[in-house]
Amino acid sequence: MNPAEIKRLLAVAEDMNMQRSGRPEAFLLQYIAWEALKIRILIAGMVHKGLTVKDAKKILKAEQVWNQGNYKKVFKKYFGSYPSNAKGMGKYFNAGEELDRLRHAFVHGTSRVGPESYRKASSKLIEIFEADWGWLLSEMLKSDKPIDPMNRLHRVKR
Repeated sequence: MNPAEIKRLLAVAEDMNMQRSGRPEAFLLQYIAWEALKIRILIAGMVHKGLTVKDAKKILKAEQVWNQGNYKKVFKKYFGSYPSNAKGMGKYFNAGEELDRLRHAFVHGTSRVGPESYRKASSKLIEIFEADWGWLLSEMLKSDKPIDPMNRLHRVKR
């Protein structure tokens, strides 16, 4: 998903929350945006390491990174650690994993969740999106240039 679409999902979720805070639909849109950002983070790192965006996407599709376990394996392969242990950004991935249980409960109807839980989850997701991902990725990959997954991605020639 491109950055403009991610931002659009977040804006729609914000509008929903302004109308009535704690809406599960708003949380779900934010969660979808988080999933998209996670993929952009992988692609940005892979492109920084010299792959083209097309090749990175091909690998992610073949590795089926929509599966959490597969995502973690690919992340480790290209970043050197699992997302939850990633320097500077591990706390955001851990928070996202905690929210996955809430998403699962809503999508699959396995438990009843009140508006306060969705309100708290939305706040956590806002914190995740407000993180300086360009700086976090640059630090992790030891790059002197920003590697921002929410911007246009430029391959570093090796």
